[in-house]
Amino acid sequence: GYGISWMNTYSLRDEPPEQPAGEGRAQQSLLPPHLRPGSVLLGPSEHPFPTRYATERPTLRIEPSVYLDALVRDVQRFGSRIVVRRFDTRRDLMTLDEPIIVNCTGLGARSLFGDEQLVPVKGQLTHLVPQPEIEYGTFGGLPDSEDRDFGVHMYPRTDGIALGSTSEEGVWSLEPNEEARQQIVAAHIALFAAMRQLRANALGL
Repeated sequence: GYGISWMNTYSLRDEPPEQPAGEGRAQQSLLPPHLRPGSVLLGPSEHPFPTRYATERPTLRIEPSVYLDALVRDVQRFGSRIVVRRFDTRRDLMTLDEPIIVNCTGLGARSLFGDEQLVPVKGQLTHLVPQPEIEYGTFGGLPDSEDRDFGVHMYPRTDGIALGSTSEEGVWSLEPNEEARQQIVAAHIALFAAMRQLRANALGL
């Protein structure tokens, strides 16, 4: 009921990583060692993707459309209220009756606290219709593709398949970037067309 589940993800590459699979990630992880799922480096012929190597890693999938509704439901079930209001200055915070305030204002802290170092980073996903049979995620595109200003990844959810993504620092606009959408979709078409052709070749079709 919380939209949280385990799913295998595959990082695609033509060169093996410089260090053993998962080692660099483990050093940076906040999880204790016994909770880290680890990863496996798959070599040529050990995976179905059109790259020489793929790193397989169990990943927690959190679906926002389910998870956020579940959090709101829990808050209300325990008798709490959600109040939407605006704070124009730090002094406005003192009008709250609550004894504890947790500052998670995000980009809003720029104006509320005068923090000019905060800048937006605009991210954009493209969503396809749901495909329940897709139960894995991918990171990376074809190795010989041109350099782009976005990361190629595919992430399935119950409400659709998310293709990503952009990361535009300093961009305030909320309007979709149509050029980026076309590039992201084209990169995934090329990746999975190559994957389908590889399978056809293996079957002698």
